[in-house]
Amino acid sequence: MSKNWSTQNITILEPPATKDKAVDCLVFVLPLEDLLVIAALQQGNLIDSHFTLGKLIKYAFDLHKPSSVLLAACGLSADPDDASHMIICTLLERLKLAVTQASTS
Repeated sequence: MSKNWSTQNITILEPPATKDKAVDCLVFVLPLEDLLVIAALQQGNLIDSHFTLGKLIKYAFDLHKPSSVLLAACGLSADPDDASHMIICTLLERLKLAVTQASTS
């Protein structure tokens, strides 16, 4: 058990290198209540998360650093705010898909 936790802990401490890995990390660390709130948002309302979740993503995943692998993977010209927004949009898409799949099962 502790070996698995240690491996997971190391993975969490390293900034993700892809948008999908960033979303995986968010799903892992965010409380279920927060994930449900995000899943209920409409695409147009995601801008409201810019100063909260967006800021968290920007600094926790090192998007503010010019050498960020994740920033480059997002394909954006060195704009950490746009990259964090893109990650939030991907998180929303994944959560909505999970809700849809759960409701049809």
